[in-house]
Amino acid sequence: MSTFSGDSIGQGGVLTPVQLLRKSLVIYGVMAVIGVAVMLFAHKNLELAFAWPSDWMVAGQLISIGLLGAVVLLVTSYFFEEWLPSFRDLKAAVMRLLGPSSVATALSLSVVTAIGEELLFRGALQPFAGLFVTSFLFGLLHMGKDGLLSAWSVWAFLAGLLLGWMFNATGSLWPCMIAHFAVNAVSILKLRRAYNAWLNLTVGKSIFGETEVQIEVGSDVGSGSNTPDDRNGDS
Repeated sequence: MSTFSGDSIGQGGVLTPVQLLRKSLVIYGVMAVIGVAVMLFAHKNLELAFAWPSDWMVAGQLISIGLLGAVVLLVTSYFFEEWLPSFRDLKAAVMRLLGPSSVATALSLSVVTAIGEELLFRGALQPFAGLFVTSFLFGLLHMGKDGLLSAWSVWAFLAGLLLGWMFNATGSLWPCMIAHFAVNAVSILKLRRAYNAWLNLTVGKSIFGETEVQIEVGSDVGSGSNTPDDRNGDS
């Protein structure tokens, strides 16, 4: 998630999706190494946090908790987008950054961010700092444009509370990583679809001289204005 904030967005998307993936592999690789080291040598819970239950019912519960958490976070994201213009603005900027991504790149980004952030925040930091402080730090990692706190930071704080609760309740990182991956994957794939629709309308406008085009991240694309703030009330 956090790779999409700060300078990458503030400068209008200077990184291509492939460059962003390479950067993410380095950043989240470092996060993962730190998380593994702390869990292994300080908390001594790495094996337990990654243990996969032999009982298929228990395994199913972990998967279900992760998927349910993803649904809650996606629904929360939807309402943030509906109610908060700054959240819409940021998603429109992220769309221009990640929209050209292939499906493989989108899924790869979702995997590396989920593993790196969950290992560092839930696995390494939360046993030391507690749920609230870890969630606050998680929110700080997800800055808006120009590295400022935004509605996205608030959403990330709430997401951190839910992910942290899942880790505390299950003692496993699997539900957290499943939820994190699912949220990122669904979000990036939706942005990819919105970007393609926006490109089609932009090309049509340049060819046929149509009126201005609006970027609609939540409902893909609408018409009437070229700013994310002017919504058409699509659901």
